Amino acid sequence: MQIQLHILWFENGSPFSSEKGQTVLRLECDLLRFAKRLFHQLGQLEYQEGHPVVPRLDYQNLQEAIVLLEHAKRDKPLSYPSEEG
Repeated sequence: MQIQLHILWFENGSPFSSEKGQTVLRLECDLLRFAKRLFHQLGQLEYQEGHPVVPRLDYQNLQEAIVLLEHAKRDKPLSYPSEEG
């Protein structure tokens, strides 16, 4: 599963329209790898700052999503009787 990121920079006072922003990063990468790296970086920032940098629930939800993605990557998708034809 892939994720595409397109990060734009807007000058102060510019209307937020993708046509008016300047591209600073555009990439495509594996979703699970990206999520793990983000989780790690958020943990590092929390350690450096001495307090959570994102809401605790969001951090926990990201961790749970990583676990689900790892299981989905490892296991074959379930087939349901209605899909078997």
